[in-house]
Amino acid sequence: MRYILSLFLFTSLCISSFCLADDLIISNKLMLQYNSPKLIAHTQNSLIIKYNKWWFAHEVVNANTMYHDIDLSDNFPLFIRSIFNKELRASLPDELAILSKTQAHVFGVSPETIGKKQLGAADIMYVFDPSTEKGNIFIIEALQVHRIDTFCTQDEFKNIVSSIKER
Repeated sequence: MRYILSLFLFTSLCISSFCLADDLIISNKLMLQYNSPKLIAHTQNSLIIKYNKWWFAHEVVNANTMYHDIDLSDNFPLFIRSIFNKELRASLPDELAILSKTQAHVFGVSPETIGKKQLGAADIMYVFDPSTEKGNIFIIEALQVHRIDTFCTQDEFKNIVSSIKER
């Protein structure tokens, strides 16, 4: 009897350790649903979800360290929004407006490449450059800003954006 109980416990532990969740909890209000990846890796500040030919990474963006020697904490949500909306740049200090314009250029922001959606109180702003297959999704919440960096096809990118859900 003891042998059977030990075998059952060992089998249960082995099986449970191989279970994978297909929901990434982004915050107490949001999650991202995804298909089982080939690999999940964690770096110092990013979680990387890798598939055979594409990947995405999630990080909570720190306003103090996003750019070296520039503290964005007083203007952070506005700064992120200004990357996608050049009219908002006028309300930023000159040096931040220039930085925002430069970042928009790096991301390939144009009316054809950007999108926006709202989930509850969260603003989701995104850009996808089909020529490089690079995309960036910013999720702006009251207390934090998330970034999802992608290397994927346009269809995979659309799937990632549509997979961000309320909890």
